[in-house]
Amino acid sequence: MGRSSFRSIREKDEVNSLYEKVTEEERTTEYKEACFVKVMGEDGHGRVRTWGSGISKPQSSEDASKSIRSQIREEVQSQFDSQIAKMKAQMDETTGVQQNMQVLLERADIH
Repeated sequence: MGRSSFRSIREKDEVNSLYEKVTEEERTTEYKEACFVKVMGEDGHGRVRTWGSGISKPQSSEDASKSIRSQIREEVQSQFDSQIAKMKAQMDETTGVQQNMQVLLERADIH
């Protein structure tokens, strides 16, 4: 694990201290993020604070999770469409067999 500066340890302690001042029910992700922003300040210049200069806001975790959700949704939809197509084919096949059986039964009644 890399070295931590005194400042980063102090900032982490400040965030945790603010977070722990509220009841368990109030300890939400949003509240913890608000504590972080209060200690560290707002993100600036299109960058995500503490992620380094190479990560811009469009690359943040929120955008990444939206992209992943979209990919999963597309995969599930594709699998769903495939299953529906298979089921329709099976129904068509079953209908064809039923029609053939009906014709055979009608012929058997004639003879």
